[in-house]
Amino acid sequence: MCLGTSIGVATFPTHAQPGKNLIHAADKAMYEAKEAGRNQVKTS
Repeated sequence: MCLGTSIGVATFPTHAQPGKNLIHAADKAMYEAKEAGRNQVKTS
C-alpha cells in the first residue's frame, strides 16, 4: 500500500483576507499540489 500527501498552505494576511477567502486560497493550493504530481506542498 502506498500513501501520498498533497498540502495547500495559505497564510493570513499574505494570501487572503477574510477567513473564508483564506480557506479558498489553501484549497486552491492543495489542488495545484495534486495536479503537480502529488506528494507536494504548494502555497497560494
